[in-house]
Amino acid sequence: MNKERLTVLAEALGISPSKLSKSLGKSEAYIRTMSGAAGSDLIGEILRKYPQVNAYWLILGEGDVFKTNSGVTIGDDNAVSGCNINGGSINNSITIQAPPEGYEKITKPDGTTIVQRIGLAENSQQTASLQEKIAFLQSTIDSLKETVKAQNFTIDLLREKDRSGQQ
Repeated sequence: MNKERLTVLAEALGISPSKLSKSLGKSEAYIRTMSGAAGSDLIGEILRKYPQVNAYWLILGEGDVFKTNSGVTIGDDNAVSGCNINGGSINNSITIQAPPEGYEKITKPDGTTIVQRIGLAENSQQTASLQEKIAFLQSTIDSLKETVKAQNFTIDLLREKDRSGQQ
């Protein structure tokens, strides 16, 4: 991130570079007198103060100044929260609570939802199916090992024959 990008950011936020500098705890002249790249502390401060700023643009200068897609976060309680940020204004916000481990949330065609425990029979069927696949793949691996062993034996015989023919 450099002086030019900070100037563009201030303009996009609708504030002066000196006001942006002050909002980040710097002197009014900080952006104007800046030379070189800004450090990670300043980048972090910008992203904390202005969460609508696209970090990819801020660091690399690529993409849009502001996030245009939904920002989603997952909390410790598996709650998913997000908001659609577009040009600095928040258009909507939603919070979704994920079901606890071992349960699944099913949305019916009529829009109602139910949370139910994942059946042990279903898990047993999935486990049995995976064990069958593992057994099949293991037998394929064993077969291929035997093929390689036989081919190595043939190669050794041909080399031995070639050596005895050259003498």
